[in-house]
Amino acid sequence: MTEFLTTVVSAAFFFAVIRTTIPILLAALGGLLADLSGALNVALEGMMLSAALTAVIVSAYYPWWVGLLAGLVIGMLLGALMALFHLRFGADVVLVGFAINLMAAGGTVFILAQATGGDKGSSLALPSKAIPRLDLQWLGAIPGIGGTLRAALSGHSYLTWATLLLVFGIWFML
Repeated sequence: MTEFLTTVVSAAFFFAVIRTTIPILLAALGGLLADLSGALNVALEGMMLSAALTAVIVSAYYPWWVGLLAGLVIGMLLGALMALFHLRFGADVVLVGFAINLMAAGGTVFILAQATGGDKGSSLALPSKAIPRLDLQWLGAIPGIGGTLRAALSGHSYLTWATLLLVFGIWFML
């Protein structure tokens, strides 16, 4: 039991929780803003999958920020496609969202297999670049808790910090 508690209370666990929460948090913020504007968006998962794969593939050949922008563009294009089918052609927004999710679920696996030479579950074969990380070494100087704070908070990407600022910005706006 103490081994479990040591793992859960560790700085490495806290770091991993923050790292894995950020993509879901970004989608949740997008869904919140869409819902508050009166739009229903059930295609968030498909948009995330498509944007993430696009960002990884593009960043393998171009700088990381070009990959990030390419992912944003793909997400916006899928949103525009959803709006086109719902608003122009009168399709049900939930069905369009499900279609985008299904297309992304199968399409990303297929495209990943083509891009990596057959690997359907991982993009490790692609030499994609990562978003730079913010190093907070000065946290280590805080007596008592500095080492733990540095281990938990230092090394997160700039996108992580921008997301946390976005949370407070949207909270303030609401």
